Amino acid sequence: MNSASVKAMESCRDDPVLAVNVKASKMLAILSDQGYMQHQMLHPNMLVVHPQNRAGVMVNAWNVHQKGIMALKVGWNFKKLEESYCMEISHNHDKKKKVLAEMERVVLASEGMLAPVSGNEKYQSLSASHMSQFCKAVSAGCVTQEEAVKSQVLALDVLLKDFPDEGFKAAVTGGWSWHCIASVVEESLPWFCNFLQGALNSCNHIAAKATEMELALHMKFVKNFAGGEDAPLIQLLVMLERAFNSSLMLGEEFMLAIVRTNFGSRETTFPVCRAMLVSANLSSPKHQDGISKLLVKSDVLKLSSQKDQLLACEKMGKMLVEQNLQSPDFQDPTAVKILGRFFIRTALYLTRKEGKGREAQTYGSLAKIHEQYLLEKQKATSSSSSSAGAGQAGAASAKETSDAGFIAEQKFSWLKVGSYYMRKEDKQIFKFAGITAEKAEFTMQDIFGKEEKLEVKHEDLVRFKASDKNPPAKVETSLVEKLQPGKSLTWPLELERAQVQAALLDNYNQKNAVDFQKLIICNDQKVFAACNIPKHSMKIFPFGVVSLVKEEDGKKASAASKVLVSIKKGNQYQVMPSKVDLAKQSGSIPLFFWIAAVEKQEDATLVLQEGIHDMLQIPFLSPKAMVAKGMQLTYFKAPAATAAPKDAEPKDAGPKAKKART
Repeated sequence: MNSASVKAMESCRDDPVLAVNVKASKMLAILSDQGYMQHQMLHPNMLVVHPQNRAGVMVNAWNVHQKGIMALKVGWNFKKLEESYCMEISHNHDKKKKVLAEMERVVLASEGMLAPVSGNEKYQSLSASHMSQFCKAVSAGCVTQEEAVKSQVLALDVLLKDFPDEGFKAAVTGGWSWHCIASVVEESLPWFCNFLQGALNSCNHIAAKATEMELALHMKFVKNFAGGEDAPLIQLLVMLERAFNSSLMLGEEFMLAIVRTNFGSRETTFPVCRAMLVSANLSSPKHQDGISKLLVKSDVLKLSSQKDQLLACEKMGKMLVEQNLQSPDFQDPTAVKILGRFFIRTALYLTRKEGKGREAQTYGSLAKIHEQYLLEKQKATSSSSSSAGAGQAGAASAKETSDAGFIAEQKFSWLKVGSYYMRKEDKQIFKFAGITAEKAEFTMQDIFGKEEKLEVKHEDLVRFKASDKNPPAKVETSLVEKLQPGKSLTWPLELERAQVQAALLDNYNQKNAVDFQKLIICNDQKVFAACNIPKHSMKIFPFGVVSLVKEEDGKKASAASKVLVSIKKGNQYQVMPSKVDLAKQSGSIPLFFWIAAVEKQEDATLVLQEGIHDMLQIPFLSPKAMVAKGMQLTYFKAPAATAAPKDAEPKDAGPKAKKART
């Protein structure tokens, strides 16, 4: 471009008054007047997507197919394609090679859903990229997973049967008119393509900024679940997003569930499992308004009841991430995809949505998903080893051609010295010792400490898979003796709990004095007097399943809200209400727990007292004065730090009573 044209374009760009679309219109007018932009009929096969399109993401194959099918459903409209702009590919060989390589990366990530790069392309689309690539995919007969295409192949004759549209046929076979900009413009103004693409997209939608709360959610995810120093899990998700060419958003509701859900383990916060769920949504074929809809909030919440499965997936995922981090090929797109597919498959297995993602296949177990991972890893390693020998020169190539052991190491790089592997047929655990030109060496130590060596042919290594388990080992005699029933604290506590449970039931059967004819019990767990109830004419005792209260928990203020029974100079037990289903007429009504507590003592109609039965001190409720008809039965329970009222002094409840306290 001449200096005057460059200066005019830059002056227009830097004008503080003009809006972005006005600037774009003036720039295009300058290019047209100076002969740098012309109209030309272009066949879709002549186009690739500009590398700067959509901030470098270019296009997503799923979006391409979805938008193409949607256009067919409503009817092809050439008027909407009048604003199609493209940039001529540079005549410089290296620059052209770089542009085509970027498109090849996107095509490779599409797994057959986008047309391959032929090398004959002349232009890079800055707008209408989805439509041009859809027509190009139809021309090439690419595969699709759109439900509207039953054959799962984008063949023109098949599509025209379901969507008879002459306009679409003309677009696929002959193309349409484009505004073609000379390559010299991009060479003189490197910023122009990005500017024009942004302006053209601004006509289609007004982008919404992320709210402060949405940003806070993402910050919390990075802070708590990034995987430690250098945030390896975040790095993996970013690489995975690029490898699968994803441009989807996760949505506030889904991220809220990812960040806040407690999966119920004290051992781990499940950072890898959370990353798996995120990766599944990044690869989602289902989306609405740019937000992924494969996994939703309810899918995440349901996992809180699958602790064991989550732990198994977390351990396996963590092991694979650590192995990949130690590999020099961690950032290789192929390696990222393989690990990414393991993440996605595991997430869909956990959420019971296998077959609903990009992949139709179901695995049904973590073990089979891991087997598929190892198989893909082995194939990738074999492929890279063979291609490296052909594409590289120098010392490495010479070694590969002469050292069979080196070739084996590259082929089976998933085997790590010192790591444990399980043989599939008998589940035995072996430690990998090394690999030679002919075989792999493993060791196994029996319970007596005797080590046995195992040699495995290369072709039989598919029978082994990585394991997070340790091999069987002898338990020390001192530990065995320590954990005998007679010395364990568990069984005496279980016996004591059973005795407490029995004493509580015995007390309830003997001393619970309730005339249900005098009560109105409501299904909203409230109790009222059906008639006047005289003072001390009723005794309402608690009953339910008991559980041990830790000493430190019993001293907390929160213990005041619990129903506790105590053993003399011993443990406290919480009584939990029994379950009842009034609709099914099953269970038992926990009457004691349906009596409401009030904040002021003068508002209570019942008084909380304590009786002693056998070895237990047990609370019970009784009218402190006459309860008038229609009044609700309530009681006052002093906070933990407040002294109990005088009318709550202990009373003997049986001949076997022992002094105890609450």
